[in-house]
Amino acid sequence: MLSLRIVALLLLSRLLIMDLDTARDWWGWTTVGLDVLIGLMIYADREPERPAEQDARS
Repeated sequence: MLSLRIVALLLLSRLLIMDLDTARDWWGWTTVGLDVLIGLMIYADREPERPAEQDARS
């Protein structure tokens, strides 16, 4: 799942660069903010921890 997170962040960084290049009005800056927000959500997303396997030797 880590590789999917990296691909998503690379794609969003590319979109952010394109949006920064064309941001001239309030809508352009809104898309920049949305790119940053989505990127932070993907980066902060944590996979659920697996419960520790119990020892079957008991």
